[in-house]
Amino acid sequence: SSIGIIVTGFSGICATFATFVIFKERFTEGAWIYLVLIPAIYVMFDFYRKRLGPPPESLDRRLSIDLNASFSMILRGNRMSYKVKKILVPLSGSLASEVAYHVSLFIAQKFGSIVAPLKLDFKAQDADDAKLFLEQLSGRAIESGVSVQPKVIQSKDSEALVKICENDEYDLICLATQSFRSRNNLFSDSKAYKIIFATTPPVLIYRPNDNWRSRSSEFNRILVPLDGSEIAEQVLPYVSAWAGLFDSEVIIISVPEIDGDQDLISKLSGYHENVRKNYFEGVNSFRSIVEGSGPAKTILHFAHSLECDLIAMVSHGRGGVARQKFVKLGSVTDLILLESDIPMLFISARG
Repeated sequence: SSIGIIVTGFSGICATFATFVIFKERFTEGAWIYLVLIPAIYVMFDFYRKRLGPPPESLDRRLSIDLNASFSMILRGNRMSYKVKKILVPLSGSLASEVAYHVSLFIAQKFGSIVAPLKLDFKAQDADDAKLFLEQLSGRAIESGVSVQPKVIQSKDSEALVKICENDEYDLICLATQSFRSRNNLFSDSKAYKIIFATTPPVLIYRPNDNWRSRSSEFNRILVPLDGSEIAEQVLPYVSAWAGLFDSEVIIISVPEIDGDQDLISKLSGYHENVRKNYFEGVNSFRSIVEGSGPAKTILHFAHSLECDLIAMVSHGRGGVARQKFVKLGSVTDLILLESDIPMLFISARG
């Protein structure tokens, strides 16, 4: 009836008025800040979401596409002939850094490389001592039949070392550090992470400790984690070259997104077979592992249980390189650097 309509309309007006009064009181008491905060938070999150790039493509979806295309898209990182002509070895004078030097001599004998030991000194008065240190190391190289080009850099800034590492003059950097011990050291130590984060040639990283395997490797068994992404496949040409020279067994490992997903396991096994045909047809031994649930945990388990003496990985996987300025390492790579003392061949991902 008309009376009901009038009552309803009056009630609506009263409710609107009351809402306005309450809003005005709250607004003057500080609620206005939400008008600023909410748009600001939205803009901030939208900015970083765009910078980090889109979420990674489903592994199952990518493999399905590639299988249907007879793997025409897979491994298009282009095979290349990787040669190590010159090896840079940053030295601090510590026993740990000398581990990297001895490894570089072993590698140089295989590749026919020149070894470039580099000592960074922060004080000019230490220059003579640094030269004597490098002379003694060079003598060992001559005994091994390896050509050495030692250099002393005087600088108060460790960034000078990073700039040298970014130089295209070098094909490999051998680095030994004991800094990867806890996440606190992720920010406190520096040089090692700065070198890794820079766009550098491949970096061979040693974390020497009381376990002799952490200080020695003949690259007999190389573990290569792959997540099905083209970025992760950038490591394959390097591993192919190393396996050929050192007569290594190559072990490819992929961890399914869902443990026990037989369809995905089958696709990953087919993917591994195509990896073998494209890169490892002539290697001494090839093994494929497709199992597990947590990538880092599974990789570390097999690396130790199979007594692998090298893990070869790319800095980022399916997360992509667009986020590299903000997320320096993929989560799996970061965990393995922190938790494992097995030598690692680290390849900076490129877009």
